Amino acid sequence: MWKKGRAIRDDSPAAALHALRIDCKKLRYLLEFFRGLYPREKVEGLVDALKSLQDNLGDFNDLEIQREKLRELAHEMSEAGAASVATLLALGELLADFRRRQRQERRKFADRFKVFSARPNRETFRELFFSPPPVPSEET
Repeated sequence: MWKKGRAIRDDSPAAALHALRIDCKKLRYLLEFFRGLYPREKVEGLVDALKSLQDNLGDFNDLEIQREKLRELAHEMSEAGAASVATLLALGELLADFRRRQRQERRKFADRFKVFSARPNRETFRELFFSPPPVPSEET
């Protein structure tokens, strides 16, 4: 996820953010499913940072889907002769608003990803999931 997130640029396609969102969702499910096996405060911190990033990516993706559907609707209505100029203009206004909001979410991504991928979180991930398991003593 860190590699994918760091690769996101201003000109990255929406599909790249959506792929990262899916990875976030999978990781969050795993963290929440296995949270009882790890120190609560450490897992909670990771889940909180992940939720914030996931919310941002979800909002961005929802706006992308809404924009696609509105464009399709405008084309269908236009081709069928079922849309007045006022209707098409209104759809254009909605598209512009969704695009503006999507840009806002895109700008928020950098900050949210920075929090999620900050050194303390990376160290916690390493400590919890990449450290070798403790060696059992001969007494057990």
